[in-house]
Amino acid sequence: MPPIHITKRREFSPTFLHFPKKIKILFFGVYKYSVYPELGNRKSMMSAVPFFHPTASHQEECIMNVKAHLSSMMRVLCLGFLLFFACGDPGSNNNNNNNNNAECTKDEECKTDERCGTKGKCFPILCGADSDCRDQWHCNFATERCQAAPYDGCKENTDCELNEICESNRCVAKAECTTDTDCTDAQKPKCESGKCVAGPECTKNEDCTDTQKPVCKDNKCIEKEKECDQDTDCKDPTKPSCKDGQCVEPQPECAKSSDCTDPAKPICSGRKCIADSGVGEGLPCEPGVTECKSAFFCYKEDSASTKGVCRIECLAFSPQCPANKVCRQTSGSRGICLDENNGKKEGESCETDACENNLFCASWKGKKICATPCDPSNAACATGEECYEAITGRFLCVAERDPCGIGRPCPDGEDCLSSRCTPKPPCNPACASDELCDSGTCRKKQCPSEIQCATGENCVNGTCVNPTSNPPCKPCQSGQCPNTGAQCLSGYGNDTNSYCYESCAGGKACPDPAHFSCKMININLNNTTCTSDTDCTAHGSNVTCSNGKCTRNNVALCLPTIGTCTNKCGGVTCPTGTTCIPATGTCGGKKLCDTCKVNEECGGTNDLCLRANGGTTSFCGLDCTNDASVCPTGFNCFTINGQNVKNCAPANLTCPAP
Repeated sequence: MPPIHITKRREFSPTFLHFPKKIKILFFGVYKYSVYPELGNRKSMMSAVPFFHPTASHQEECIMNVKAHLSSMMRVLCLGFLLFFACGDPGSNNNNNNNNNAECTKDEECKTDERCGTKGKCFPILCGADSDCRDQWHCNFATERCQAAPYDGCKENTDCELNEICESNRCVAKAECTTDTDCTDAQKPKCESGKCVAGPECTKNEDCTDTQKPVCKDNKCIEKEKECDQDTDCKDPTKPSCKDGQCVEPQPECAKSSDCTDPAKPICSGRKCIADSGVGEGLPCEPGVTECKSAFFCYKEDSASTKGVCRIECLAFSPQCPANKVCRQTSGSRGICLDENNGKKEGESCETDACENNLFCASWKGKKICATPCDPSNAACATGEECYEAITGRFLCVAERDPCGIGRPCPDGEDCLSSRCTPKPPCNPACASDELCDSGTCRKKQCPSEIQCATGENCVNGTCVNPTSNPPCKPCQSGQCPNTGAQCLSGYGNDTNSYCYESCAGGKACPDPAHFSCKMININLNNTTCTSDTDCTAHGSNVTCSNGKCTRNNVALCLPTIGTCTNKCGGVTCPTGTTCIPATGTCGGKKLCDTCKVNEECGGTNDLCLRANGGTTSFCGLDCTNDASVCPTGFNCFTINGQNVKNCAPANLTCPAP
């Protein structure tokens, strides 16, 4: 038969609750049968308690009488009679409990499914209905014990209806809003307790957008109270002027420089028009220190530098520079106006000559040509051209790429990309003379197939390296040299010792070409001081004043090929791509504008260590003998005195370049 649900809570004494389980189940079976006789006959009742086997005839008679005649009270008494004979007194063994050993004094001190009995013992709660159990628990009729209520709520929002969310495992109505921004109804702009409600018109003056009612008072926007009718009504010296009924500060002379109409005072500063004290075009500038005149801006070639040069700004794709100037693109659509340099025109070769300042030299289809910058989002190139990133970060109008595919290979130096022959990415900045551009990266030329090592160098694993032994330099004897024309010098190649260097003037060959080569140098004359060239005329021709000393310029001498008579590279191992510099014992490979002491420190074979006349710091140049376009913006290709090569150097001969 199904479990019997007792709907009304029944209280039982603690003594009864200590009865054996079979007796308690018997009690419930007989009790329920006596109270609800319609539940079945004796047989069905007895099947509910199969362990009960009465033997005495008076017990059988009692059961029958319960069913047929007795009142509910008599049935209970009869039940007690049966229990007495079946089990005796269930509490007879517990009468001597010592309250001093009480396990509990109230229900809260017991487990959730237990209660505290009268003798201070926790006992399980027997139940016949959910109401017999504590909150959130229900009655398990099979065990007559309370257990946690089964889950009947939600775990996540998707378990709930469309306009509900899951909170604490219960589906609740979703809040209309969490912040004011969720309230889109202009009539109910405020979020309170999850509901959009009508808010105050204002809480501060800034909330009042109506210029006629700019003041917030009592959450309402109202007109400003009138302060004055004329200036004399304004007593605050900081607000002496009356405007629209309000005392205000004195009106500024200007808000921007265009408000200043006086040519003598074209600059608006501190709301006043002042004279323009900035420096002019092409002059060095530094924001906050040396400002440009109003018509120019301080352009910095190197974004990391704090200094720049005053230039006129222009739009690269629609330039409007003054006469005899062109717009050179700096980045994106921005540019600066530069003087025309009579360089090569668009489409002309820039293999050996520089392009006009508004053009860029691009390697395209095996050639170097001058090309015009273009806007990739709105290309306006000529027919047969396309706007392509021919230089890293710079789009130029160049000849359209040729189609390619199966049976239509691309020429050397180009890859087939998207069915078009595309030049491999160029190197930016350009590689040094002893480097090659390999897929956008500069690498050192390999000896002996790609480069021949200089005199005195050895080819080791494809790299030209300097020997570690000293060249056969001859020390001076008492400051004198035996051969005519030879010079006794100290300090060359970072060497403090004095050596005799043979003359090679007039094309005379050096006696030991394996270790010495003819070079032009400037020699500081000992025991001389000067402030101008006229102080040095007594020392002969071609002598000038340099750094406070008289200097003989462009003297042709046979100098050590490795740059010094004392090789300091013994035991030095350099990283790949660099070589040891004999004069210093350090690893070289310095780039353009790096500081240096000798030529060998600079990366390329023909990259020289330069210093301008009157300069105090030497820096590395970049070989531009055969290609002036390798010089970056702000650099020019200079012919070096006494040398057969040209090098890139800053236009103002000072590193870093502006």
